[in-house]
Amino acid sequence: MHAKVSASLAGYAVAVAASVLASLLTLALGRSLAPPTGFLLLLAAVTFSAWYGGIGPGLLAILLSVGASLTFLAPPTAARPFTGVEPLLSLVLFASVAFLVIALTTDRKQAEAVRRTRELLQQLEAAETKFRGLLEAAPDALVTVDRDGRIVFVNSQTERLFSYTRDELLRQPIEILVPERFRGLHTGHRAAYAAAPRVRPMGVGLELYARRKDGTEFPVEISLSPLETEDGLLTTAAIRDISERKRAEEQLKHSETRLAEAQHIAQLGSWEWDIPQDRVLWSDELYRIYGLTPQEFDANYDGFLARVHPKDRDLVHRIISRAYQDGALFQFEHRIVRPDGTVRVLHARGEMIRDQKGRPVRMVGTAQDITELKEVEERARHLDREQAARAAAEAAQRRQAFLAEASVVLDASLDYEVTLTQLAQLTVPELADWCVVHIVAADGQARPLAVAHTDPAKVQWAREIQERYPYDPSASAGVAQVLRTGQSEIYPDIPGALLEAAARDPEHLALLRTVGLRSAILAPLRARGRTLGTISLVTAESGRRYGPADLALAEDLAYRAALAVDNARLYREAEFERRRLLAVLDQIPVGVVLADAEGRFSLANGVARRLRRLERATVEEQWRLERPTSADGQPYALEDLPLVRALQGEPVLGVELDIERPGGDRTIFLDSAAPICDENDRIIAAVAVFQDITQRKTLEQLKDEFLSLAAHELKTPLTAVKGTSQLLLRQVARGMSALGEQEARLLRTIGERTDYMVGLVSELLDLSRIATGRLELRPERMDLAALLRQVVDQQQELHPDHPFSLEGAEQPVWGTWDRGRLEQVLTNLLDNAAKYSPEERPVTVRLRASADQAHVAVQDRGIGIPAGDLPQLFVRHYRASNVGPAISGLGLGLYLSGQIVERHGGHIWAESVEGQGSTFHVELPLNGAVPAGS
Repeated sequence: MHAKVSASLAGYAVAVAASVLASLLTLALGRSLAPPTGFLLLLAAVTFSAWYGGIGPGLLAILLSVGASLTFLAPPTAARPFTGVEPLLSLVLFASVAFLVIALTTDRKQAEAVRRTRELLQQLEAAETKFRGLLEAAPDALVTVDRDGRIVFVNSQTERLFSYTRDELLRQPIEILVPERFRGLHTGHRAAYAAAPRVRPMGVGLELYARRKDGTEFPVEISLSPLETEDGLLTTAAIRDISERKRAEEQLKHSETRLAEAQHIAQLGSWEWDIPQDRVLWSDELYRIYGLTPQEFDANYDGFLARVHPKDRDLVHRIISRAYQDGALFQFEHRIVRPDGTVRVLHARGEMIRDQKGRPVRMVGTAQDITELKEVEERARHLDREQAARAAAEAAQRRQAFLAEASVVLDASLDYEVTLTQLAQLTVPELADWCVVHIVAADGQARPLAVAHTDPAKVQWAREIQERYPYDPSASAGVAQVLRTGQSEIYPDIPGALLEAAARDPEHLALLRTVGLRSAILAPLRARGRTLGTISLVTAESGRRYGPADLALAEDLAYRAALAVDNARLYREAEFERRRLLAVLDQIPVGVVLADAEGRFSLANGVARRLRRLERATVEEQWRLERPTSADGQPYALEDLPLVRALQGEPVLGVELDIERPGGDRTIFLDSAAPICDENDRIIAAVAVFQDITQRKTLEQLKDEFLSLAAHELKTPLTAVKGTSQLLLRQVARGMSALGEQEARLLRTIGERTDYMVGLVSELLDLSRIATGRLELRPERMDLAALLRQVVDQQQELHPDHPFSLEGAEQPVWGTWDRGRLEQVLTNLLDNAAKYSPEERPVTVRLRASADQAHVAVQDRGIGIPAGDLPQLFVRHYRASNVGPAISGLGLGLYLSGQIVERHGGHIWAESVEGQGSTFHVELPLNGAVPAGS
């Protein structure tokens, strides 16, 4: 609106100026020109006014020209009297011709304007169509609201996510998508955000929920982007459903908890030794076995060896050293000493893991507390030193050996169907003539998993019998009873009555008697309070009878088998959750990669593999392949990559990487990375998230080009308005105009506001030049102290209510800089110091120079800057949160100042305490050469 008024005033001003000039020339030449000839200059003024300003200024020029004709060509000024018919006809002819010229000129100009308008509308419509297509194709739900919180735009993803149609959402309050329990709070938060709008990135740690049309709630992540328009503030929210990710995290956490419980029940801890880093990791159960906390344990090999009993340390060291050399599986027993002096006995198992080059990198294993078992053996050895004691010890040793062998079988694979089959075969004929293992399936029914006998033909026969007479869950004895009670059953002798009770029919009874069953033990497979199945040991042709010792052995065997089954199931569930988590990661619209502490890629989702073509095993190899550069074309060193910085413990957010693809195409990625630490805050990995922002950068470039074009187009009429107002003010000052004091004051206001608008346009032009790499510097040898004195004097005149003082500028400070750009920086800093300070508060400027740099400090005692805003001060369009709407600005001054100082090879920063004032510092190199056009 202001632009249109300014353009209109400019047209009328041109009409007045042209008419006055033509009249003056006519007056000067009037004595030598006849009236018809004298009209030519006035007709030229009318034509120019109509071409420049349109019909209104053209008509004004006609009126002024007619008045001039009557004045300048009438006696006594004219060479001959202005009387008779001929002069009047000339005047009428002049007016007619002038009107015709106006019509022709404005018609042609309007036609040209219509043509240009149509072209601009077509370009705008194409851009809008493309932009709307991008919004509709966005993977997230996009919702735009006005300052009152009314929805003005949604994309198709919003309709799918919230189950509303577009018509149902438009002009509705945004709280329609917020759960009812949060709507009151959300209204307050929205008002606070509208008062101080700012960009809020996706995933800032807020626990947010949204509401669908049917009332269901679901967790979301939301980013916010404000935009000031002529119609007010518009805020666009990108909404992302994270329900699947939340469920995956909870299920993974639950699986880890169950695994820890299983280790606690078995008194079985796990450990891992990172050999290159000499770092030892223990499970929680192993800490409990050792009687230690993580803070009390030096997590390395020497720390572990220090906890071993002194008499067992050499043995332990030899076994581990041998495994280090030959890489074989190992197991042994050793003693440890707890901090309270208690000695415990552990059964340890381990395995060496090597890398692709055969170098040892890790050793993993388990340790089980067998102190009680050892104590039982010890007591047994002392019960009787005679033959009975020796026999008992030998039996215990055989049982232990059998259990040890069974443990090896059970630990050999996580496929419990295979291990239980091998376990059943191991018991025959060592413990039984027949062994049958039943497992409770997912439907709650027990099914025979394994049948073992020394004669394969009998095994096949037994399977056929099981098919003819399947498991009966309602049976009052046998497997059904053990599954119901969770208690073992032992039958030292199997009488005929028991067979009759178990038989389904006479044929079944005959088959049971044919087997010749003698004795049996049925033990439950129990883990974590659940019965997972049973193991049945039966004797027949051997004639062996089971007793209490055999029952204890069977129960111990069943216990270990149950742990193996439970651990295998837990592993399967954990593996399933891991695969599901990977599937979830593959569905999110950003690339996700995980690298271990050595920089090796351990995980990459589908988007990452597709966008970055992760063809290498390490971060360094991928860096050598991609050779990324920054936005200004500078190559990234390996140590500057976000993922490498995260592995050093530094969270990195929003770094742009420009990568050239085969064929010359370039892709820009926005990378963020964060370290992953263990419970001791040691970095064990790092995760990086990135997305392709090539199209977004292209749109930003188009926007900057548009700003540049708009700024250039605005500057021309503003210059004309400023010149016209200055001309009129000079005429008022010289008494050449009849304008009053009020009109003169209005003209001065027009000049001041025009200067302000020219400044804004200049900032927009500088912003465009920076974005397109066309901000040029014109370095020259100059005195910084003299420039400071000049700028301080200018600001003192502009802000007479603020006392300005300058310190340290008595002596010249010479350097090679762009004088105009440095004046722009210093003017901006001093103007801000006065603008953000109450009246009469002083502003102090200090200059210091060393051998290689100059330092300027601008200190005010104004409102100060909140600590949270300091890191963002020099970001484009950023304004501090405590700046009210009364203080105008685009948020570009500090951004442009920072860019100018950096292009001089300098540094700019701010120090502030809210409510106590601020100090802005600028450091500039004295001897560094600033290239022209930098």
